[in-house]
Amino acid sequence: MSTRIVSVLIVLLLGEAKAAEVLLPGPEGKPLPILIPADSSETHEAAAKTLATTLERLFSVPFPVVTEAEGPAIRLTVSKGPEPTSLEREAYTIVTGAKGIELTGVTDLALRHAVWGLLHHLGYRQYFPGPTWEIVPKLDSISLDLDVRESPDYASRRIWYGFGLWDHNGPDYRDWVERNRMEGGFSLNTGHAYGRLVRSQQATFDAHPEYYALVDGKRQTVPEAKLCIANPGLREAAIAYALAFFDLHLRDNAAARDYLDAPDPADFVTVEVRE
Repeated sequence: MSTRIVSVLIVLLLGEAKAAEVLLPGPEGKPLPILIPADSSETHEAAAKTLATTLERLFSVPFPVVTEAEGPAIRLTVSKGPEPTSLEREAYTIVTGAKGIELTGVTDLALRHAVWGLLHHLGYRQYFPGPTWEIVPKLDSISLDLDVRESPDYASRRIWYGFGLWDHNGPDYRDWVERNRMEGGFSLNTGHAYGRLVRSQQATFDAHPEYYALVDGKRQTVPEAKLCIANPGLREAAIAYALAFFDLHLRDNAAARDYLDAPDPADFVTVEVRE
């Protein structure tokens, strides 16, 4: 019988190997150190400090952040390799084993997701923005057996306040986004854009009132007016705006043309079809 067949039989008999269990806060109650490389980025360091602070809130003991450690530790690492694509920037793993708990992200953002992923496994929740909706369980000890490999189904995702962020809700909202791993690998600039399109080429629009919607026989040239998207000149102006936008914002991923801005269909253009 070949070695390969023997190996297959062993897997069938014993089942798939599982990750080794790790006890938190640590052996004999001594907290595991949080280990990061000495040359970690500011974001990497911040993720480690966030993990340490939150673990202390859960277990009521401090977790040290260190750059050297012997034995088991909570290891925060950003993997080396080719630059991930925009759809791969958030992949992370959480694995328990002889080395402790290994959190690995393909980017600093992915590593931050891994931190909150681990805390999620420990029962931490932030259901809505603000301290009222934060759940911080009080733990004496807990055993973890994890082999987690995650990447979001949607690379760009966002839930926001209808009237935007202000001084009173901005910090809590941003905390909620981070704690729920809602920061996407890239952002889509997909808000209402007609106003910016017009302002970017105001002289052109002043010279071409036909670019505006025709409603009841009149061109609607008020600041919040809709546009006549059937007009070829208007479409060329929109293309020029998008190209200029990308030239100016090379890191942005999309320029929006929201043709359904109007709450009232009567705001849209009426087109007369002639034989």
